[in-house]
Amino acid sequence: MGCGTGQFLCFAQKQGWTKVEGVEVIPQIANYTQQLTQSPIYAEDFLQVQFPDNFYSVITLWDVIEHLSDIPTVLNRVFQLLKPGGVVILWTPPML
Repeated sequence: MGCGTGQFLCFAQKQGWTKVEGVEVIPQIANYTQQLTQSPIYAEDFLQVQFPDNFYSVITLWDVIEHLSDIPTVLNRVFQLLKPGGVVILWTPPML
């Protein structure tokens, strides 16, 4: 979600992750990222994408959560998507 130009996806691939996906709501950036990573990039709202439940081992939200209008709904969906024992990693800039 909010994968931007795919720097972290590329890093994950270089570390051996064979299946990476991203969500980026800006279509032009999503297209660029898909070409760069050769991975599925969904150019739509995260809550609208039909992801399978209990499927992902790791979900990251880098600089995303501060942009959300309904944080509880998004986080509930994130936890539905995780496999048992899966991990959510998020980062948000500190408020000044």
